[in-house]
Amino acid sequence: MPRYFFHYRSLTMRIDDLEGRELADLHDALIEAQLTARKLARAYQQTHGAAPKGSVLDLADAEGAVLYEVRFDSLDD
Repeated sequence: MPRYFFHYRSLTMRIDDLEGRELADLHDALIEAQLTARKLARAYQQTHGAAPKGSVLDLADAEGAVLYEVRFDSLDD
């Protein structure tokens, strides 16, 4: 199974996913990226009282190529 990585970045920081996850295919990785971004956005909003601005979750393959970008401000509840 391919390994995918979920890197967080905002206007002021970047946190790289060093372990990644093995998932069946890109479709499953996209679903996981969207779910993870929603969880992170909710946690941020609970802590800070507002949605994160400029935050993105990059979905990357094992070679480091970004395959998809989930913008937190594009997520629906």
